[in-house]
Amino acid sequence: MLKEKGVEGTVIDASAINNDIQTDEILSQVAEIKPDLVGITMNALFLKPAYELAQGMKSLGVPIVAGGPHPSIVPAEPVENGCHISVYGEGEHTAVELIDYIRGEKALKDIDGIAWSENGKPVVNKPRALEENLDSFPFADKDIFVRDHYTTDSEFYQVRGGMFTSRGCPAQCTYCNLSVFTRKVRVRSAQNLFQEMKWLNKTYGVT
Repeated sequence: MLKEKGVEGTVIDASAINNDIQTDEILSQVAEIKPDLVGITMNALFLKPAYELAQGMKSLGVPIVAGGPHPSIVPAEPVENGCHISVYGEGEHTAVELIDYIRGEKALKDIDGIAWSENGKPVVNKPRALEENLDSFPFADKDIFVRDHYTTDSEFYQVRGGMFTSRGCPAQCTYCNLSVFTRKVRVRSAQNLFQEMKWLNKTYGVT
């Protein structure tokens, strides 16, 4: 979504199986890149180091945006722990509008699906409506990932071949939180899925 808007991006995947990078190295790389905005994915498993990373990035003077499953459960919490903005729910359209904010074309109060800080207190905007047409989303930009970070002896990790075919789940498992995609099931068309399969095969050799 951001690439189509003319935004250049870099991914530092500290969770990749072959990327043994430490927090100070991440901070050093980000300082060298000098980004206009930094996004940090947050889930329950890596929450503590994610908040530590956000605190460490404060000195860089760029907006820090939290995204992922955890902010969708507690939107205000990342703002209370060093992040400038927290994205909850589906993030594609929100990310595009945040670029409009960075460019001075949109105010934070007018962006659905975020929490932010006003006068030192978290403000949670209204939820963003779910995208009904999943075919409208572009295929995931896999070139931005460092291939060697996902290589095993026998195969490439799913970052090269993984696909989302649907969003939402009608089940009511007690251990599962559905704050991101909800119980409303939406599916991509068979034609759109087949196009992505062909693209993955032609571009990355996925079989």
